[in-house]
Amino acid sequence: MEITMKVVKLSHPNYEYDVHSLVKAFYAEDQVTVITPETKPEKLAELEPQVSLEIELAETGAKIRVGEEDFLWNAETANLADGYKNGLKRFLYRTLSKVTGQELPWGNLTGIRPTKIAYGMLDEGRSDAEILDFMEQSHYVSEEKALLGIDIAKRERDLLKEIHYEGGYSLYIGIPFCPTTCLYCSFTSYPIAAFRRQVDAYVDAVIKEMDYVAENFQDKVLDTVYIGGGTPTTLEPEQLDRLITALKSKFDFSTVKEFTVEAGRADSITR
Repeated sequence: MEITMKVVKLSHPNYEYDVHSLVKAFYAEDQVTVITPETKPEKLAELEPQVSLEIELAETGAKIRVGEEDFLWNAETANLADGYKNGLKRFLYRTLSKVTGQELPWGNLTGIRPTKIAYGMLDEGRSDAEILDFMEQSHYVSEEKALLGIDIAKRERDLLKEIHYEGGYSLYIGIPFCPTTCLYCSFTSYPIAAFRRQVDAYVDAVIKEMDYVAENFQDKVLDTVYIGGGTPTTLEPEQLDRLITALKSKFDFSTVKEFTVEAGRADSITR
């Protein structure tokens, strides 16, 4: 299948991530590139002739041009209680929905866990009906997905009731190595092939840091342990075994409610 390019011209670098994410959600099969005034001149010269969607931002609203058709948004008449960015995302969603004939199950939500919205509103004492209405009206989330978000948020709250917020703590162990660095990734990671000789020394350093934490947090309750990255499963089995053996020998796991090892790359996992 041939991948087509979707070039979006944005008049200001603000909201570049949100615009890219939302356009990509509607054009999932296309390669989406956003250019702004901060894009390098040589890249601008190459991509400007390919622009198919142009967004001009202004304090009073925005204009979106798709092909020969213009769509206008007057921010002064819109309800912007939740800020300009959310108003712009609603406008962009409505425009793309009209142009493509699509509606997205999660609406215009990008870069945020949907349950975070539901969770916050539950904490404010809002009813399920109020949360459902907000997610449908403010973010165009489908009823099915909004109800799912509310359900998951309630489950999260039940689980988190047992967390020791005052006298407890959680451990995060970072493994900054990956098979390769994914194009979309913004986390600290290094291709393990180039750093293989340093990995054992890194594991040694992490274990030394465990000694410090275990001593200084011995009066607190350990609630959760998360080994993330990078991709922790890029470690050799004996390295991961050494890390986890040290972890369990230095900390009391009898109170741990979650122990997770992130394994986000199938090419780093073996039986």
